[in-house]
Amino acid sequence: MTNQLKITAGAYRVDARFESDAAPDTAAAIRKLLPYRGQLVHVRWNGEGVGVSLGDNDFGVGYENHTSHPAPGHMLLYPGGISETEIILAYGGLDFSSKIGQLAGNHFLTITSNHEDLPKLGNDVLWKGAQDLLIEAAYRALAGQATRCAFASSRPRRVRSSSATRVASSSHAPATPFQIMASIWSVVAPKSRWIDVQTRLGVVL
Repeated sequence: MTNQLKITAGAYRVDARFESDAAPDTAAAIRKLLPYRGQLVHVRWNGEGVGVSLGDNDFGVGYENHTSHPAPGHMLLYPGGISETEIILAYGGLDFSSKIGQLAGNHFLTITSNHEDLPKLGNDVLWKGAQDLLIEAAYRALAGQATRCAFASSRPRRVRSSSATRVASSSHAPATPFQIMASIWSVVAPKSRWIDVQTRLGVVL
């Protein structure tokens, strides 16, 4: 089963991976929720981080690969205990704690691309409020993108018709070669020459 993920957070889209070797139980628990949707809010006690409050949700996992000082782009799951269950994403310097004291969360996911967007995301959450979060398997995200592209390409396009096409479509009877040639000539030729050609051909449009 793939560990590759796509994350959409607010206006930003990044690649990520599960840390299945270091935190197998936590990664498996989150994998069951995919595609996962939530709301990112700014942390209150920890520094430069955003997170999702999960209340008293019990994932049935203990501590594994846990840390209080994640690097930017590391996502932690605090499985609950002395504080509420939550997911934390560091976008800068972060010291994971609560009003009760120091905490540690399981580092189960790492962002692997577009790290320069993380401070922008944190700033958006801080000043604009909660931002949507979507975590999904990379293959699912690519399949959805392919479906959208196929749908867009299947929609009919408006094609600007030429004068000859308009002449042919204006009558139920098919246009004759003379009518088509005369119609084209009426666009490219001066009016005096057009009258002369029309007279010579005996064509009335």
